[in-house]
Amino acid sequence: ISDRKKTKTNIENNKQKSEMALILNEAPIGIFHFDKDYIITDCNPKLAEIVGSPMEKIIGINILTQIEDGRIGEACKETFAKGHAYYEDIYKSTLANKATPVIIEFKALKNEVGQYYSGIGLMRDMSAEYKAKQELKESEEKFRSISDMANDMIIMMDDKGMIEYWNHSAENILGYSRDEIIGKNLHNIIAPKRYHEAHHIAFADWVKTGKGNAIGKTVELSAIHKEGHEVFIDLSLSSIKISEAWHAIGIIRDVTERKKYETELIEAKEKAEESDRLKTAFLSNISHEIRTPMNGIIGFADLLKDPNVKGDQLKYFIEIIETSSQRMLNIINDIVVVSKIDAGDIECHKTKVDISEIIEGIVAKLEPEAQNKDISLNFHS
Repeated sequence: ISDRKKTKTNIENNKQKSEMALILNEAPIGIFHFDKDYIITDCNPKLAEIVGSPMEKIIGINILTQIEDGRIGEACKETFAKGHAYYEDIYKSTLANKATPVIIEFKALKNEVGQYYSGIGLMRDMSAEYKAKQELKESEEKFRSISDMANDMIIMMDDKGMIEYWNHSAENILGYSRDEIIGKNLHNIIAPKRYHEAHHIAFADWVKTGKGNAIGKTVELSAIHKEGHEVFIDLSLSSIKISEAWHAIGIIRDVTERKKYETELIEAKEKAEESDRLKTAFLSNISHEIRTPMNGIIGFADLLKDPNVKGDQLKYFIEIIETSSQRMLNIINDIVVVSKIDAGDIECHKTKVDISEIIEGIVAKLEPEAQNKDISLNFHS
């Protein structure tokens, strides 16, 4: 009976060893065993595949003296000191001249009395993950390079309203550097207060749906510069879902110069329209001013045809014609002066004048003609 029990026990032990060997051989990670002298005593096929060397060349290696990266040896020492250790880097195998991104987890084994007597290492090949990280890093670097070369602002906001991305043009246009703006609330910093109420109403719905009135459109707005003044912008907004949360990407163009130009055009148009209106009024007034002396000249010239007009009456008629002619000449001279002023041929100088003196002079010139027509002209300054 005793022999049968031993035989049964041996069979079970051998079965367990076979199963363990099968597990080790089929394990998807590299496994190796090392003793207190840091000699690798065993390893599985996956480890040989990762480091690119046959198992028989790996077994017997002294980790401290025959592995180039000393940090692996230090991790083994730490394993016997603390019971565990960790290594992550690109492992360069001197046996196969191969570099592989790996993670190694070390674990110390205890004997019956609780002392560390050996250790195992679990090595995972991180090539796929490392490649993905490198590709992501390269993609991010390309995007950053492209966005930093762009003349337009490119910014990104998360579902909390915080700024996640801020390109170089954003720094130039609004004055905030990446370091001082990343992680800050976008609307609290760069949106004028008159936009805040509408933003708060729309933001809650955007967080849930990624949709909003401004999404997929280009809208004309204003943004606040770091120095406090407003900058006119065109905002093109889109939504993107990352890790089940909506993020907003804004491409913003500074249109301050364009707005300034548009304002100048409007002012020039209004000024031209006002100028045309004044010219029309001026011509209408001039027409009246010319007609008055012209009527006097024509009328009295016609009277001179009468052979009975002689002496003082003739002299009087001639004086009226001369006065009307001089008045008409003055009007024509005034028209020429106004035309030159409008063309910029005459430089105008602003100066103080005595308006009473000017009016008194006008009254003095018109008073004789007014008296002849029984019109009384009076001026009191």
